[in-house]
Amino acid sequence: MTLAHRRWVGPVLGADCVAAGGWGEIPEDTASLARRVHPQGTDEIRVRDALGPLSTDEDFTSGEFEGMYSSLGQPGLSPAFLLVVTILQFRHNLADRETAQAVADRISWKYALGLGLDYAGFDFSALRSSAPTWRRRA
Repeated sequence: MTLAHRRWVGPVLGADCVAAGGWGEIPEDTASLARRVHPQGTDEIRVRDALGPLSTDEDFTSGEFEGMYSSLGQPGLSPAFLLVVTILQFRHNLADRETAQAVADRISWKYALGLGLDYAGFDFSALRSSAPTWRRRA
């Protein structure tokens, strides 16, 4: 099953996820468009270029965190993907709904997250359930 078929979930944890959370090489079409649209780069592009992926799902599913993610039921958002989305959300001071929309339509965010241009996003409610209390809005 491709990511497009899981449009509401996003990169997921499990066997059918994209490179265990969407990390790895940035798709060529995403990289090419990002360079044309932002020839000077953006903070997101510069960070991804300098540091590569900030984390992997293995950072969350091994060691002391092993067992926190069940293999049963509907797969959830990749924890590595969610980490970077949350960092971007905090950096840009966006609400959950705005953040989900930004993942779907901002080329620099797709670049930072290693997503293809055809990635349609996920439902904003996926952020609410995992949002730290310092980020929640009344």
